[in-house]
Amino acid sequence: VILDIFAEDDKGRVFDVEMQVKNNPGFWKRAWYYLGQIAGADLQKGKPYDDKKESFLVFIMAYDERGNGKFRYECDFLCDRETVETGSSITLLNAQGKTGKVTPELRDVFHLMNDQLSEVRTPFGKQLIKDISRAKLDLAKEREFMDWATKLRWAKEDAAYETSTKMQWLLPNNCAN
Repeated sequence: VILDIFAEDDKGRVFDVEMQVKNNPGFWKRAWYYLGQIAGADLQKGKPYDDKKESFLVFIMAYDERGNGKFRYECDFLCDRETVETGSSITLLNAQGKTGKVTPELRDVFHLMNDQLSEVRTPFGKQLIKDISRAKLDLAKEREFMDWATKLRWAKEDAAYETSTKMQWLLPNNCAN
């Protein structure tokens, strides 16, 4: 597993933040595998499972995996249609979303992902624009940025095609919202 960003906060909770620019087959299997890896990483043999740290997997998506137009999808574990507390979850942050609430900073990230620089409003978003501009001055970083931008453009084209053909994906019941 290659983690895009792995962090632990001052409460001991662990986070894996992944950028998902293309709708690849097996996404949900990979997502649950990643969550299992980070959730089980701190378990020690013979220690109680209650000692497991809370773990969160977050995907920042260039496309709407669920197709419901929400900015944010929360995926928890269900048993008989009721949430079971495991201390782990998956969150999808959808740059193509139209409904729901997100912070102004996250909305600016979505604006940047959608090439809407003129819509960026927060100091955080404006700093991201400066950082991207600075990275473009370094030829090696410029190449990395161009690779990322091309992949993002391809993902948008793929997402538009999938939306226009109204393809349905078989997804776990516990992520139906």
